Amino acid sequence: MGRTKNQIQKPATVHQLDTGKWAVFVTLVQPRELEGKMRSGRRKFERQTQALANDLCAEINAQLYGKELARQLSPGEQEIAKKVFWEILEPNHPDWLSRLPDILKYAEKTGYRPVLLPSECPFCGRV
Repeated sequence: MGRTKNQIQKPATVHQLDTGKWAVFVTLVQPRELEGKMRSGRRKFERQTQALANDLCAEINAQLYGKELARQLSPGEQEIAKKVFWEILEPNHPDWLSRLPDILKYAEKTGYRPVLLPSECPFCGRV
């Protein structure tokens, strides 16, 4: 039986092989570029550890379904986040914990990315 036009793309999955290695299995409905090469059909990508296989699986699934993966903050961004929190938000807003949902909604809605020393708090307008 041949490939049909209404075949649905299924997500990649991680499995442990008999050799002890881990592998990501994916069946591609249409040719796609994965790991720098055009690939099609059933594919297996072997990795040494489960963590590496899980990372690759997440990347492949994000690529297949057009999602953008969240990334870790760089050390510089972590320092900025700590500075914003401990030097600006915490001293001026001891009630920040009860207002956290409002703060997060504002940040998501506006794409807020703080600078090191803002002149006023974007949440309440205080300096």
